[in-house]
Amino acid sequence: MKYGNDDNDTSNKNKNKNQTKNNNKKNNPFKNVDVYVVRVKNGTTYMSKPCTHCVNSIKIAGIRRVYYSTGDYLSGEWKCENASDIVASLSSGNRNRNRNKNKK
Repeated sequence: MKYGNDDNDTSNKNKNKNQTKNNNKKNNPFKNVDVYVVRVKNGTTYMSKPCTHCVNSIKIAGIRRVYYSTGDYLSGEWKCENASDIVASLSSGNRNRNRNKNKK
């Protein structure tokens, strides 16, 4: 037998979830971490923007900023984005996989 209002139970669960989220932000060892991603081949840098899976992991970890090489010498070769704002890049592996699926 249950006593009380179901609405109160729901609001208490939501409060607990929010409290857990806030505690995780405070105790997050990655909250002040910046990540640097670079691809180098034969001394030349290439585009290294994180893929979808990497961006999701970065956001879940609560990492602050992501620096990545652009491969564009005119722009200084590096770009910095807040991890919460970064939009994933389609990796070359996924592009090739999609290309092969379309051929079948």
